[in-house]
Amino acid sequence: MTFRDRIQPQLRDWYDASAGFDFEHLEEFVPNAAELANLREDPQVKAWDQMIPGPDGAPQVKIRVYAPSQREKAPLPCLFFYHGGGFLFGTVYRQEDLCQRYVKHVGCVVVSVEYRLAPQWKMPAPLEDCYAALLWVWTNHQTLGVDPDRLAVAGLSAGGNLAAAVALLARDRKGPRLCLQVPLYGELDCRLETPSSQEITDRKVWCRDNCRISWDKVLSPGHMPTQYESPALAKDLGGLPPLFSFIGQLDPGRDENLTYWSRLMAAGVPVECHVFQHGIHGLSLAKPFTSSGRSAKVDEDVRLWHPMSVRWLRRLWGDYPADALDPCPTAQSMGGYSVDVLGRSLMEDPRCMAILQRYYPLLQKPEYAWGARPLTIRALNSMLPSAIALPEDRLDALDKELRQVIFSENGKKE
Repeated sequence: MTFRDRIQPQLRDWYDASAGFDFEHLEEFVPNAAELANLREDPQVKAWDQMIPGPDGAPQVKIRVYAPSQREKAPLPCLFFYHGGGFLFGTVYRQEDLCQRYVKHVGCVVVSVEYRLAPQWKMPAPLEDCYAALLWVWTNHQTLGVDPDRLAVAGLSAGGNLAAAVALLARDRKGPRLCLQVPLYGELDCRLETPSSQEITDRKVWCRDNCRISWDKVLSPGHMPTQYESPALAKDLGGLPPLFSFIGQLDPGRDENLTYWSRLMAAGVPVECHVFQHGIHGLSLAKPFTSSGRSAKVDEDVRLWHPMSVRWLRRLWGDYPADALDPCPTAQSMGGYSVDVLGRSLMEDPRCMAILQRYYPLLQKPEYAWGARPLTIRALNSMLPSAIALPEDRLDALDKELRQVIFSENGKKE
């Protein structure tokens, strides 16, 4: 079986056309003026750029803040987001859509950090920029309307490294207390000695050679990496915040992430993690969840990573004014069923659940059903790619069928 045979069938056309990653032309990954002008605005989210003090003796750090356009006075949780790019490229604008979605579906403030990049800047510069942003927001939480007791870090790839590293750094420096971490398919181990780092060598995708270049560019020659630069080196993982993560089976970082998750669990840290069978590195870039996805053609499992992470964040962050921003009625509060009530209140009635599973076969899988619970079915449908999202007429048919189910508190037919 070739590597091509192992990847998602929907991505094989992209694979055939791929020339691999060109480290000599990183400028193509930097948004130009036209791209910046075309950033998609969302009426439910306001966003602005801000320069904040950097680490001692270092340049200022640019952050991009996303917040609900309309909100209650009560402070909201804050999710710090670190973009991917192998430590070599990327900006706060590359995952604009993803940051907006977290604001809308989790009900939080998102702070995206434009950390310094290699090769001009070596570790620990990117990490210290991210930590400086954490300190600044924590100090200015009242101005931003942020709850200082509900801070979380998240990132993709190199950003996943930084999320895990900031969690370690905040613990050891006794800095702001983080309550959650979401390092997605992180570059965690600079040693590249795991079986998956030896296995994934196809240069059409992110592979071992790319990982080695990435680490060589961000680490100074002869420098002995610390646990804060390569979190897999950490000997003590106790006292870290709960973690949500996922990775593809065909990602060179697969085994270092699996090992890190296992060690966290052994240290008593709550962990929810997922491995996608046909996934290559960069699966979170699947549209419509970010503005930089290569294609809408992604494996059906991958499409639901975002609702799964939303459900996890909402469950562990607890109740907060998010529901007051965009009220999500329940079947109980409305006295009936429809596509505009909370998914959880539909799934508690086996009659409605059977209907939903006919329209959305993926909901037969418990993990996906859980991902839909904190959303209305209409909201869930809007988040799904067109291949599995219901067209308007089918959504109307589903709504009509749900409304015909006679509501009862115990889910039994009256």
